[in-house]
Amino acid sequence: MNPYTFAKVQEAYFSRSQYEPVKPYESGDSLFQWPGNRYLSGLERDMPLLQESLSSPPEDQAYPATLADQVFGHQKRENRISVKRLLNLVYERSRLHHGHLKDIDHRLMDCHSLLSIARMLSPMEAGREEMNLEKLIVALEKDRRKEELGFWKDSRDIREELFEHTGEYGATVRRAKMLSGLEGEDA
Repeated sequence: MNPYTFAKVQEAYFSRSQYEPVKPYESGDSLFQWPGNRYLSGLERDMPLLQESLSSPPEDQAYPATLADQVFGHQKRENRISVKRLLNLVYERSRLHHGHLKDIDHRLMDCHSLLSIARMLSPMEAGREEMNLEKLIVALEKDRRKEELGFWKDSRDIREELFEHTGEYGATVRRAKMLSGLEGEDA
């Protein structure tokens, strides 16, 4: 019998690792259960928003007290959820961008140090290894610029949509306040 089960190996790995095991999202609804292959791990920050969007309001808020809440409450709630979701998208893309830049910068630093060592060892002649390292440095710098431009392009559309939804949310809140102000004058 094999004494090393998957659970024991995984426990041993994470006890010595700097990384923590990914824990599934806890929810009573089977729709929100995470599969074991981490396929939906990118949605972890959006799951509470998705759950809030799919759920009905709490029972104490089922019948809002004011007319403004009855008219604009659902729209205000949905706009707030949309704004938070877009902020999560910007956060996730930014996190991915910084990870890519960190990796590229690390590889660039390694190539520069190797090139420096190669130049110290043979200062008079430019060897094939030096030329390959210089080509690799140029390629990594090109990748870095490409990542910067890609991040700007990806986040531009999300930022524009974020500002649109923020404007809609602000307009809904103002309309609700105006309506609640009219209710207060009539009472």
